[in-house]
Amino acid sequence: MHTVVRNGRPGGLTLAPNPARRTALAGALPHAPVTVFDAVGRLVFTATADANGAAVLALPAYLPGGVYVVRSGVYAVRLVVE
Repeated sequence: MHTVVRNGRPGGLTLAPNPARRTALAGALPHAPVTVFDAVGRLVFTATADANGAAVLALPAYLPGGVYVVRSGVYAVRLVVE
């Protein structure tokens, strides 16, 4: 196991708030694609990180509550929608 450090801080994605249907993502690479998958691996939402590696994820109201996976690059984080 190893820790990736980028810009003096550990690499990885963060979501706040979580759980939420609308959340802010940080930690992606600038202008990187951000994808959200449901529990069975279906793509349900896409976004693009801004120049700071951040994005607002506002999931559509028709998506049911549950656990989703947010991915960008080699990183992934779990998002809970209530």
